Amino acid sequence: MSEKPIANGNHVYQLAPQREEFIYERGAPILKEKGRGCLAKCALSSCLLGFVFMIGAGVSALLMKPFVHNQIEENLVILPETQTLSNWKDPPVSPVMNVYFYNLTNKDDFLSGTSKPVVQRIGPYVYFQEIHKVNVSFGDEGETVTFSDNKTYFFSPQLSNGSQSDLIVMPNIPFLGAMNKLSSMAIIRSVFLNLLDSYQFGVDKEPFVTMSVSEYLWGYQSLVITMKELEECESSKVKSFANNDDFDEDWDSWVDEEEEEMETQESSKDCEIDPENLELFGFFHGTNQTVRDQRTVHTGKNDLRLKGLFAKVGGSERISWWPDDRCNQLDGRDPGTLTVNLSKKEDMRLYFPNMCRRINFRYVKSVEHEGVQTYRFSPSEDTFNNGSITPINSCYYRPGVAHPSGIFDLSLGCKENSPVLMSWPNFLYGDPILRESVDGIPPPNREADSFQLDIEPRWGITLAARARFQMNVRLDSSLHPGFSNITGSIYLPFLALDEGVPGPNQKVMQFMNLLLNIGDNVKNLSVLGGFALGLLLMLPEIIIWIRSCCSNNEIYTVKKI
Repeated sequence: MSEKPIANGNHVYQLAPQREEFIYERGAPILKEKGRGCLAKCALSSCLLGFVFMIGAGVSALLMKPFVHNQIEENLVILPETQTLSNWKDPPVSPVMNVYFYNLTNKDDFLSGTSKPVVQRIGPYVYFQEIHKVNVSFGDEGETVTFSDNKTYFFSPQLSNGSQSDLIVMPNIPFLGAMNKLSSMAIIRSVFLNLLDSYQFGVDKEPFVTMSVSEYLWGYQSLVITMKELEECESSKVKSFANNDDFDEDWDSWVDEEEEEMETQESSKDCEIDPENLELFGFFHGTNQTVRDQRTVHTGKNDLRLKGLFAKVGGSERISWWPDDRCNQLDGRDPGTLTVNLSKKEDMRLYFPNMCRRINFRYVKSVEHEGVQTYRFSPSEDTFNNGSITPINSCYYRPGVAHPSGIFDLSLGCKENSPVLMSWPNFLYGDPILRESVDGIPPPNREADSFQLDIEPRWGITLAARARFQMNVRLDSSLHPGFSNITGSIYLPFLALDEGVPGPNQKVMQFMNLLLNIGDNVKNLSVLGGFALGLLLMLPEIIIWIRSCCSNNEIYTVKKI
């Protein structure tokens, strides 16, 4: 459109063109219909795979720990050529045996009847042990394993409160064993005592002996034991006494169900005993560096819950020592071969071949060892109750043979004629009459005197064990002429044992921490690894999506105002 000129006087003006204004209106974005490229397709596939990994990580959080624990349980079975077998045969611990003596300080006054026996508890005399399972053989199907123990003892002067040369006054175990055997045969007993007194040598011709700690534990020359060699030519004098070939094993085998037979010297043809070559006796004689205690237990191959249960003792599936058949069953577990998943509410039924009986262990409390929680189990308080108080124990006691509660008589079962009676140290849980008849016995203390097993419950690993027993002899006027001034029955303690492992060593703790943490560690690693890998695989698709969101094309409409 043309503008007309405007006249103003002598001047003619041309109007300037008007300014045009425009507005811009945003329209819909332009969508490009275009297919994915090769890289984009790969990114999408990677994203889907990453999503799968993340799902797998979530599933792993639920299932990985139980799976790892299942694999551990399979490796706890005792099988040939495995690390479990190696650790079981040669435990990575050094048990310690603490021996205490109840030294009789007033022997003469006691025998004269002017005083109760007075004892002084001395010790401990400390011995380190090396224990190895030997002669190991598996059953045809691998469900059972048979083995024996080989123990070696080493005296520790540094840890002991005394020397092995210390003199002690102790009961003469072989002598009292003979008196027990001949208690109902007065004439034969008199013949035996007269024959014993006829020898001008021998340190064990009286009810009590005075000797060193080393001699009493590990061996001294015993005239009583050597007299068995008179069996052939003196049978007319000591027939009832000598005819028992196992006499020398009845009283000293309290620690083992079947002691390995010791070689004996040929009997003298002229019925004379050589004073320079007497047989040895010691409370632990024959136990050092010897192979003993053959037993067979289940390996847990088909059922880990059966691991450690006894199958045989000494090659026999049953014993026949006790008058009631229910006490002759091997229905307990080897204390050194436990299983998994222990419960506070269930008793542990442990079988002790050296006692020919089962003992029920009950949960007492939880105890921590270097950060690891364990269950402490101890024998039930009624373990050594007599049958009149605890009827379930009646099969361990014969009618007419009554002991106060707190005493277990080995001679009524598998240790015939043994004079040794067992109890808990200081007559813990026993009838008060046991302590009242003897002066000098320390007050019983449950924490210090009870048998204790501290076990990690999930895996059945024993971190601490304290096997505590006390040995006693029963003395009364009918047993020996020298006891005629004794009133009633006196249960005289003479030795106490505190044997085991007070706590876990470094190697055991490393193994324990591995068992306790490996399930969580593997689970955490699998979850973390799954999520990390999933995110990494999804990253390319995420980047492409972000870029596409930021680069969309838009169209604008221009309008003139």
